[in-house]
Amino acid sequence: MAPTPADVATDAVAALTALAREPRGAPTAGGDPTEGCFAAALAQVLAVTAADVGGLGALLRGVTDHRSAGLVRRLVLKAVGGDESALPALRSVPVRVHLDPAALLGDAPDEPAVRARAEAYAAALLAAVRAEALRRGFVVPVVASTEADAVPDPHGVELLRAARRVVPLPAEAAGGAG
Repeated sequence: MAPTPADVATDAVAALTALAREPRGAPTAGGDPTEGCFAAALAQVLAVTAADVGGLGALLRGVTDHRSAGLVRRLVLKAVGGDESALPALRSVPVRVHLDPAALLGDAPDEPAVRARAEAYAAALLAAVRAEALRRGFVVPVVASTEADAVPDPHGVELLRAARRVVPLPAEAAGGAG
């Protein structure tokens, strides 16, 4: 059975409490003044979380005008030097991309040659997704799944959209006559 939101929140509080209780020394001469600072550690945790869920928009679920959302936004941006585009480099979980070669067949006959073309296209598209992920600074793997996620990975959706511009469907590349 999956944990409930309350269970997840309880675990998060326990983890943050343990982090807050970690002994901290004074910053070393010439060192980072935030070294050992719980606030800096919390900002980093929030930034990695934002990266893992697909960015600040996904983290805040579109709520931008609430005071708490503004505080979280500022804390995350502070952790990445004010540059939200730095978040992909912090991501700690693979980027999931929904890519189903069978779905690419559409109404096409289910024949070996057609399947082979769909699988070749899916492989080319995945290669383009991975290249775009590297260009954007992702350091985690990109994994393809034939199963659609209940909550799509926003980064995966963005990367797939960018890759489709580079590697359009064969019918799109031929102007719809494919």
